[in-house]
Amino acid sequence: MDEFSSGDQAPEWTSSSSDDSFSYEDEDSHQDVENIDNVESSIEKDDDKVTATMLWSSEFDKEVHAYKAYVKYARDMGFAVRKRDLSRDKDGNLNRKYYVCNRQGTRDPKHYRLLDRKRNHKPETRTGCKARCFIYLDKLSMKWRVKTLEEEHNHPMIPEQFVHLISNHRKLTEADKARIVCMKESGFQTSQIVGFLAKLASGYSNLNFTKKDVYNFIDPDRRAKIENGDAVAAISYLQGKADVDPMSVARYTLVNGNKLGNLFWADGLMINDYQYFGDVLAFDSTYKKNRYNKPVVIFSGSNNHRLTCIFGFAVLANESRDTYIWLLKEFLDVMMNKEPSVVVTDGDDQMRQAIKEVFPSTTHRHCAWHIEKNANSHINDRSLLDAFKVSMYANMMVPQFEAYWEEMIQKFDIDEDHWLLTKYANKAMWATAYLCGKFSAGVRTTSRCEGINSFLKRFIKSQETLLALVENLERVVKEYRNNELVAQFKSMYSKSVLTTGLDSIKQAAARVYTAEVFPEVKDQLAKVVALKHVGKSGMGSNIVHCVAKFRRLGRLYHVLHDDTSERIECECQHSQQSGIPCSHIFCVMRHEDICELPEHLVLKRWRKEANAYLNEEVDDGKDPKRAFALWYGSLWSGSIWMNFLVAKTTPTYRHTIGCVNGIIKDLEKRLCLVENVSRPVKDIQDLEIVKIRGAPKLNKKFKGLKTRNCSRCGQTGHTRRTCHNVESEKHCLTGDNGSEGEGHGSRFETGRHNSHDDDVAAKQGSLSSKFGLYSAGCDEVASDSLKNICKNSIPNYITVPK
Repeated sequence: MDEFSSGDQAPEWTSSSSDDSFSYEDEDSHQDVENIDNVESSIEKDDDKVTATMLWSSEFDKEVHAYKAYVKYARDMGFAVRKRDLSRDKDGNLNRKYYVCNRQGTRDPKHYRLLDRKRNHKPETRTGCKARCFIYLDKLSMKWRVKTLEEEHNHPMIPEQFVHLISNHRKLTEADKARIVCMKESGFQTSQIVGFLAKLASGYSNLNFTKKDVYNFIDPDRRAKIENGDAVAAISYLQGKADVDPMSVARYTLVNGNKLGNLFWADGLMINDYQYFGDVLAFDSTYKKNRYNKPVVIFSGSNNHRLTCIFGFAVLANESRDTYIWLLKEFLDVMMNKEPSVVVTDGDDQMRQAIKEVFPSTTHRHCAWHIEKNANSHINDRSLLDAFKVSMYANMMVPQFEAYWEEMIQKFDIDEDHWLLTKYANKAMWATAYLCGKFSAGVRTTSRCEGINSFLKRFIKSQETLLALVENLERVVKEYRNNELVAQFKSMYSKSVLTTGLDSIKQAAARVYTAEVFPEVKDQLAKVVALKHVGKSGMGSNIVHCVAKFRRLGRLYHVLHDDTSERIECECQHSQQSGIPCSHIFCVMRHEDICELPEHLVLKRWRKEANAYLNEEVDDGKDPKRAFALWYGSLWSGSIWMNFLVAKTTPTYRHTIGCVNGIIKDLEKRLCLVENVSRPVKDIQDLEIVKIRGAPKLNKKFKGLKTRNCSRCGQTGHTRRTCHNVESEKHCLTGDNGSEGEGHGSRFETGRHNSHDDDVAAKQGSLSSKFGLYSAGCDEVASDSLKNICKNSIPNYITVPK
């Protein structure tokens, strides 16, 4: 609908006194004009041009209609409009209004005479233009008419391709706002939203708004959410989730006068997933995900589809040992006091101490990727690096590892202070020889956490609020749960192709294992062809089978088979480490003509129904919390397929929703439930902003003034390579007697890179040259007065300790 529309009809210019005149009849006078404007799409164009003749001979029901007509005229001509003066009659009613060109008038000369001005002058746009429009209210007809219209401008008109950038001619319609809100809630960044809308409009020039207008529209809503504080908004949001999901939990601490310190949260499905897949836990901290530079910790693991499942999130005040202890204790309490069997971290010492105290019986494994990265930076010899990787990944026994390590140390003549010897001290955390008997679900690194961090970058920037971080992390969880849903569907409603022998065993495995795990079982079955059953020994029901590879009879693998309990175990420990039977076990099953997989060989976490509840798993009388979590998750998983079937037709939906509502009311009566009302969160201050690791970003204002200086003499116009001040260089490198200084000598530096850049460093170098600070032992001989001069002259002056 056009901005001059009336009633339900399209807008029309109608003649009142001549062919070029028009009048506007406002049938819906009660409807606000702004609402009428917002109906029009931002990409629609009105081809009817407004001319000066039409304005002269026109009449309007309201002053705002006259103003919009003049704005339309200004758009067609190529200039912008600014409201100026007005006048009222003795009753206070508006009777006159003035509109002028936005380039009318000039800037006040006082702005040029400011001596302490800190900001640069804005570009001038005022030219003293005399173009204007003066309208008045005709008392007889009670219509608004044009009395004066100055058409001459003292400046060129704006070309048509730039008209859409004028503030008068930019607006966001209701349709645009609806799209922006929907896309923002889906995690799109503002620049992506504008790009999408520009694509729909066939170009940015066809939009009636700019990127800045979209930012200005989004910002008030963002500020309104955190009106009472960012921390309060985030905790209130998590509390609101708890009203919908009774199992959702949020724990936090307050420090330094009610400021938010640490925050940990998890929802009901995270807690339920941890009960089934929490035997292997990986967590890591990441930076630059919030404006407070606080580390964000992500707890994750691997589910029965070998996909990442998330167990919880945390925002910490710092990375100290006490902070990690608090976090792990809260995590353990929320997860029904179930400890993981293996924890994978990046090797941080504070994490290691906290894990040792909170999870004393848990195997702590260092991230293999981080270890290999550190090895590449500490080991220059390629042969030694390859040898270390063999000791790290090779599947060998502990005595073999020790012998190999001793041989490697002697061969490469490793010093006592070498990095390798420091890693050898905690070999049980990274060497496969010490970890081969520990089930790890294939998790060797913290790459799942890194993958979540990478995915999170699509939604959030480093300067986002804590509330935005919580909301975007929830989007990440929804994405990963959707991936799990698709994988579960494929496992349940697709059939793996059987391409090798042992069809009966493969068919039994295909019925129980998920589609992602079954190929690994097939690989072990395929290796049976290269194995030979050498013999067996034992008495009664316990039989030890000997299995060897074809034509490699020197290496025997012993497999224990208990005929009574149908237990089969192999000394290679592949089954204990991966949860999948090894090829040696399948070879014994073939020899004993066993067609079905024994129940104990199929690890529950790899089954298709891994998160389905079994009655014998837990006693609700002894452990009611864990029973509740398992039942809750089982009901949620079982209802997914029901929801899919019910939503197919209207009759099934109406019938099912009626039954569900009846069951809910009956349960509420039987359990005597009382509605849970959340307590309002208040008196919690936002987190403190801390300095992050690494070099901070350069100040944009300072960066704009950056000039390149010579690092020798400190002058501009040349660099160190082209510096001709040889005497200055000699003075820097020699003592007072002209002899060359001995030793290395200390420099006065700024430590890590600060927001200052090369010209600050050059000033430091220049001052150092002048005072002779590059001479040997200058820290010892420099007087206190000289140090004070340097501190006052050099920003962020730091004396580097020797």
